[in-house]
Amino acid sequence: FAACLFSSATSALVIQVFSDTFNTSSLTASAPTTYPTTVTAGDGAASINGSSFLEITNDSSATDLSVIKSASPVVVVPGNNITYTIGVTNNGPASATNAVMDDSIPPNTTFQSMSVPAGWTCITPAVNGTGSVHCTNGNLTVQLQNFSLVVKVNSGTAPGSTAPSFLLCSHYDTKTFQTIRFVGANDGGSSTGLLLELARVLGRDPNLAAKIELVFFDGEEAYETFSQTDGLYGSRYFARQLEANGAKQFRAGILFDMVGDRSLNITLPADSPVEMARDIFASAEALKLRSYFSYFDREMTDDHTPLNAIGIPTIDVIDFDFPWWHTADDTIDKLSAQSLQIVGSVAFYYLSEFGLK
Repeated sequence: FAACLFSSATSALVIQVFSDTFNTSSLTASAPTTYPTTVTAGDGAASINGSSFLEITNDSSATDLSVIKSASPVVVVPGNNITYTIGVTNNGPASATNAVMDDSIPPNTTFQSMSVPAGWTCITPAVNGTGSVHCTNGNLTVQLQNFSLVVKVNSGTAPGSTAPSFLLCSHYDTKTFQTIRFVGANDGGSSTGLLLELARVLGRDPNLAAKIELVFFDGEEAYETFSQTDGLYGSRYFARQLEANGAKQFRAGILFDMVGDRSLNITLPADSPVEMARDIFASAEALKLRSYFSYFDREMTDDHTPLNAIGIPTIDVIDFDFPWWHTADDTIDKLSAQSLQIVGSVAFYYLSEFGLK
């Protein structure tokens, strides 16, 4: 899968898995940011598939290449342009010889222009053409370089064709403490790892993946105490953007939080959307994993809260029965790969049998 970075000071990282385009609520289109961008080096140094934060290091060549791709605007009217910024980084320590960057022109768009950083030579389609961009650099030094690729969405493109309709979410930040070193292996790390693995699994089923949008929230943790002005910074920002640009596109969502505890006990909040909770329990039952899922005895404020507030039913799949929450002992030894597999399996079954039916 490939990724889109949707950014601001306190925003959300959005990864769309094989989504095609287009907002079902109006004649606007979600910029198709999910078509593969690859970076390779002719000396075998690296091969990158366009996924944010994916860096592959080959010790024998001593290079570490990464690529990240973002789109602006995120919502575009057919007939207008999308500008993709493709950032290619050689993190070093050595230069990469014969580096190659390939990028496909998304379906329902045509090539308009491309600005190329120093040292690169690119072959592009003709203006208003389709195909792919092929760029080479004989000696990519240790640096970040940005390409700017402009495409136009075809005027006749119908909105709502295969837009993603379901959100899978996690926060990736960890709380700041002055008195302890807080790792947040479970509280932040486990759900983020789960979402990345779900992306890999979903990528094997393009028809299912086209309906999913992955969202990584920053700023979930409050600096002091959760309030209307503290905490949930990324999810509040994301919800505002959705409300302005097409919240009706999404039928529902799942938020994962603290899902790696070795003694797994998923505690769905008391105010969970009733139908979603019922179907999560049914999915767990079908997989003979029901004993790991129960109800929490009260409501919960988390990154699902802003999404529910704008009318997107979102359930918080969380294990709040975690003794090391917000302590220095929230470390990786408290986690279990089996727990992540249990939650991921139930989520995938839910999506296939209930959520996307």
